Amino acid sequence: METGEHMKSRKHHLIFLLMTLVSLFAWSQMILYLVHEISGYNLKWGLLQYCVNAIREQTILHQAVFVGLNIAIFYSFGVAFWIIAQQILQANKWNRFVLLHQDQHLTEQTSRTFQLMGFPIVVIRHQGLLAVTSGFLRPRIIISSELVERFSERELKAILWHERSHCRQLDPLRILMVTMMRKSLPFIPILKQWARFVEVSVELQADQYAVRRMNSAYELASVLLKCSNTFSKVSASVGFADQAINYRLKQLIDPKTTFRIPLLETIPFMFSALIMMLLASIVTSGCS
Repeated sequence: METGEHMKSRKHHLIFLLMTLVSLFAWSQMILYLVHEISGYNLKWGLLQYCVNAIREQTILHQAVFVGLNIAIFYSFGVAFWIIAQQILQANKWNRFVLLHQDQHLTEQTSRTFQLMGFPIVVIRHQGLLAVTSGFLRPRIIISSELVERFSERELKAILWHERSHCRQLDPLRILMVTMMRKSLPFIPILKQWARFVEVSVELQADQYAVRRMNSAYELASVLLKCSNTFSKVSASVGFADQAINYRLKQLIDPKTTFRIPLLETIPFMFSALIMMLLASIVTSGCS
């Protein structure tokens, strides 16, 4: 079982790495084009040299390529900067909310009870059921007072182990990067499927970690069954209840069950592969 879990973890990290490489390649071509347009730098290779040469021919097709390329570049970088700015604003707003509503007594009590977690635990006064990992570089666990009051100590411990896994893996930062890549490069549709795979995988991995620490899947499954429809959501953080709920319940109820997270659908994969093969052929051929 450990071997299978390690293989799944490696696959999850491999897909994230692949997403990053594909996105960096696309962004690098866009940057080369912008450098050429702004400074007049004469590109010797790359997709953008091909495009620059192509648009010199005054045909409708070549002009359409020129307009489409500019739209894609401005859209991609605009969305990326918008997501980063939005996350910074939301993070500041969320941190002020946490500071204002922090329950000092419950925070100290919970921190003493679960001091082996190794990451800061903050309890806020909130009527909803809330459990999130907050922070991109220095994550901490935020839970609501309602969560502390409603669940048993072992159920709460299972929730905290789950969130600790997100802290260890810096999952809020990874999910931010995945979201930015998916939304800023919609013309590479395979990124959408890979993003879904990573988002589901980080939750399954956190559940596996919690089950190993608890030596039981009962508490975590019980919490998910009780509260799957009532957890509060915080867009700047990784939440305890999420869109991966069905996969998570299947894994906890029957760990031996095999299920497939969609990763490669034919049309998005073929379209994305065609685009990347085209880009790669242009780059390697050294268009001039």
